[in-house]
Amino acid sequence: MIKLVESSEPSYNNAQWIAKNRFFTYCKLVYYRIFAIFYSLSGICSKVIMVNGTWTRDHIVALWGVDDRTYLVYPPCNVDNLLRINSKAEKLLREERRVQMLSIGQIRPEKDHRLQICFLAELKKRLLKENLNYKIRLVICGGCRDMDDVQRAKDLQLYAENMGLSNDDLEWALNAPIDKVEALLEESLIGIHTMQNEHFGISVVEGIAAGQIMIAHNSGGPKLDILNADAVGSKTLIGLLAASVHDFVDCALEIIRMSPEERSSIRDAARLSVNRFTETNFEKGWNSVVEKLLPAYG
Repeated sequence: MIKLVESSEPSYNNAQWIAKNRFFTYCKLVYYRIFAIFYSLSGICSKVIMVNGTWTRDHIVALWGVDDRTYLVYPPCNVDNLLRINSKAEKLLREERRVQMLSIGQIRPEKDHRLQICFLAELKKRLLKENLNYKIRLVICGGCRDMDDVQRAKDLQLYAENMGLSNDDLEWALNAPIDKVEALLEESLIGIHTMQNEHFGISVVEGIAAGQIMIAHNSGGPKLDILNADAVGSKTLIGLLAASVHDFVDCALEIIRMSPEERSSIRDAARLSVNRFTETNFEKGWNSVVEKLLPAYG
């Protein structure tokens, strides 16, 4: 966060009026650095530190310097029902040349739904330019916590219209019930996740468990843990990573151009990898870490 402020880059947590003003940027940096000192002191006093991913672990160790007391425990993901989903995406692609893409996440600024809208608009242009006849559709399945989120969704819908996208191109499934979400997962070939520096990314886990091929932002938990084939010793991709609109478009086209067998290999490897994130493994990891505290209070 300090690096973001130093870069004077506007973001959801660094307002443009601050980013473009040296004095306000300086004041914010002073505030953050003072806060970081007290935050570090609190960490030094901790006997056991539990983190939910590699990105968070690296951040905590760099800030607190407590490598020997920091333990990684992935959050519990209830994937049992999702693993039982029999994806219809390949059939839709083969018989109807239909490619449904799905984004699941709350309508919050940090989720960067604007990037998703730009990605869809650019993907349509690339398909037209390369004479690829596919019916592309993005479904944004998001929860609205309050009226601010509702207004944000309306603003995004207007932005999509201004980008030339119609209801046939983009569907908004806001506050959808679980059966609707499962139906969308069943028909979606590609999952989209655009948040930068996500600590973990449960929706990415849910996507690959349901049989989607995920394209996630090349940062945070999706990069270092969930879609990291090396982390599970897989020789097959378990997802793709992107950092810009053009990266996401390239990844989507790569998936579409793959053979069914290539996509199936990615799906199988990805689904196998989610065993790391089950509730059972979370319980084992949690208990193992908490037990380290018991002698001190026994």
